[in-house]
Amino acid sequence: ANARLLGKVETSPPEAKAYFASPSASPSGTPGQEMPSGNPAILGRQKILVEKQGAIAAQIRALAGEDAVKARFHKAFYGLAIGNVSEEQLGRIGKIPGVKNVYLNPKYRAAVSEAVPFIGADAAWQSADAKGNGLSGTGIRIGVIDTGADYTNPDLGGCFGRGCKVEGGRDFINDDSDPMDDEGHGTHVAGIIASEGAIVGTAPKAKIYAIKVLGSNGSSKDGSVMEGIEYAIDPDDNPATNDMLDVINLSLGANCKKYFDGYTKDCGPDDPLSRMIDTATQAGIVAVVAAGNSGPEAGSIGSPGTARSAIRVGATHKNTAMVTAFSSRGPVTWTDSKGVEQKLDKPDVAAPGNEICSARSLHTESGPEEDGEEQTCIDQRHVINSGTSMAAPFVAGAAAILRQAHPEWAPEQVE
Repeated sequence: ANARLLGKVETSPPEAKAYFASPSASPSGTPGQEMPSGNPAILGRQKILVEKQGAIAAQIRALAGEDAVKARFHKAFYGLAIGNVSEEQLGRIGKIPGVKNVYLNPKYRAAVSEAVPFIGADAAWQSADAKGNGLSGTGIRIGVIDTGADYTNPDLGGCFGRGCKVEGGRDFINDDSDPMDDEGHGTHVAGIIASEGAIVGTAPKAKIYAIKVLGSNGSSKDGSVMEGIEYAIDPDDNPATNDMLDVINLSLGANCKKYFDGYTKDCGPDDPLSRMIDTATQAGIVAVVAAGNSGPEAGSIGSPGTARSAIRVGATHKNTAMVTAFSSRGPVTWTDSKGVEQKLDKPDVAAPGNEICSARSLHTESGPEEDGEEQTCIDQRHVINSGTSMAAPFVAGAAAILRQAHPEWAPEQVE
């Protein structure tokens, strides 16, 4: 009863109603939901809804303190992230008019390229798109929702910003515009996708957006992963411009069975983050998510790999089709809000995820010379890691190649 809780508050109306209009063409040219693009009626409704949400946030602060509201969402999920509230306060928050539901907030953690030929990416590079560019990710922007990226690594271009390989991003842990990786996981993931140096990634011509939602300990904070999804939908936070990313990679997850004894509304296909993934997919983003490292037990896929529309990725041993023991297994089975038993047969695909060499961050808190557990490869700027975290970015790179080859395809066609 004395515990301080973290949670998410869903406010009516349901997500996406304010930010998306009728089905149309998304920024990448695929069928999806139309961005407001300056439509006065849509923008006006969005303003009204944000104002109503602000009123609810004010009531929560009055009830539980100024620090209770951690983040607000209005693009892919209409609600708020709250923290440092008691169980009694959480019950009272659930009774505020306009609050539709209250969810407990899982703690998301990182699910810890010589395999490129094994998945056939190098063969795809020999083909060309309609403009004559090799199919290596040219013109495709990929959001790496992770611990950030060490953009000073030569494999990732050595710089940050327009004209660089790591073209953009944001740090939702420290709330600033510099997504430098102080843990290492995101740099490794980004390297598998788009390295172009000592190692060549799956889609080496793609642009990376480093979206830092996990801290130096590899864990999320209140609402940070959800903030990362909303950033991917509208990086410049201007609904009048179409700058939605083409692909997002989430090599992270929460173990629903461990922390919630199975799939529930707080952790599973109907949890807020999984629903945000589904909304982003409807808008036109291809979402690739690591299945998790809780195998070989059945029903061990973590959230947001539980999202209905996500491409969930398991891990195989390098250069073989044998699934690793650690790779999480399906199916995902749960009871929905109407009491009906539901089932998703997942993962969708598996890719190499065991002992993968990729880019290394030299900006971790311990420093490269103190991190004795890491196994370097090639040189001190590369490291070997294993996990479905390493498998997912191979598939994200493959999705980028498909988006370049077929810009008219919807996310479900890419899947």
